[in-house]
Amino acid sequence: SESHILPKDIYKAHDEAVARLNAMKREVVRKEFAKRAKELKELEMRVQGYQFLLPKDAKELIEEGKSLEMCVGGSSYINSHANGETTIVFIRRATELDKPYYTLEYRDEKIIQLHGYKNKNADKFLQEASNEWLKRVNELIGGEIRHVS
Repeated sequence: SESHILPKDIYKAHDEAVARLNAMKREVVRKEFAKRAKELKELEMRVQGYQFLLPKDAKELIEEGKSLEMCVGGSSYINSHANGETTIVFIRRATELDKPYYTLEYRDEKIIQLHGYKNKNADKFLQEASNEWLKRVNELIGGEIRHVS
């Protein structure tokens, strides 16, 4: 009878609407990642044998999180990076550019977090290089990074 048709269609329509919305959100996030990677390319530099890189898309952030077994691939970091609340930066050994090594979070001209595999803390060499990176970045862009919309 007809009473069974309606709910099924409503659920299907709802699922399709949710799927479309999620796709749109992903597209917005993708565009924001690309935009931020372009706007903040001054953050990408080599310091003392380490390469500092920006994630080009959310997938890279997810892969980084999986590879290093840390929460940087979670949706809160993806959204915070996409909307400019915070900036996630990948650190690679200059000799192994494809291999996740450490990840840092940069916000309000400071390094908020710097972690490697399973949230391991950085050794003094990487800390030194990261502080050098921070100094250069803050000199380059002053306080402007916070106002990237």
